[in-house]
Amino acid sequence: MPTYTAPAAMSPAPQSLEAIQEDIADMLKPQTSIRCLKCKMELTPTEQACPRCGLVLTGGRPELIKAWADPLAGHAMGDTLRQKWHTLSGDLENEAGHMAFISLCASQKVLTYAGHCYRALLDADPDNQRAEDYRQQVIRAALAQAGHLDAQVSRVVAGPKRNLGTIAVGAVILLIFAIGYYLITRSQTAWQF
Repeated sequence: MPTYTAPAAMSPAPQSLEAIQEDIADMLKPQTSIRCLKCKMELTPTEQACPRCGLVLTGGRPELIKAWADPLAGHAMGDTLRQKWHTLSGDLENEAGHMAFISLCASQKVLTYAGHCYRALLDADPDNQRAEDYRQQVIRAALAQAGHLDAQVSRVVAGPKRNLGTIAVGAVILLIFAIGYYLITRSQTAWQF
């Protein structure tokens, strides 16, 4: 009967007892810092919220936290956007390419990913003016999208408010007619007796 042997890639490399003890000691050490899930800033474990982006570390909605950790998770164009960023990240002088990348992210509603990309460049080199300019373009695009959404919400809300105003004016007019009719009929009945 043949015996099963695990492939070489799956079998773990043997470790010495000292290496295992060091790994366990490292795992038991208290964490000195953590990273914000949204902006990746290094934080101390005692902080309740990120000072850079304001993310409350203990009370986030799981779906938002997952989206901040990887904005392209499950996105249909995730691989395309990652590939575009991979080619553009080393060429900050390609302004047209970066503007096209930001526009594509805006059209796919994943400006968070573009923000993460440029934030990572700025974290590596805070004095990089090109990366800062592109990051500002991402912020402008996000504000434009938010303004567009505000306009849509205002239109949707304005319709029912206008209809409610028309109904209220109509109700007041009917109330005035009802009061007038009541007063007229009352004066006629009082005159007969």
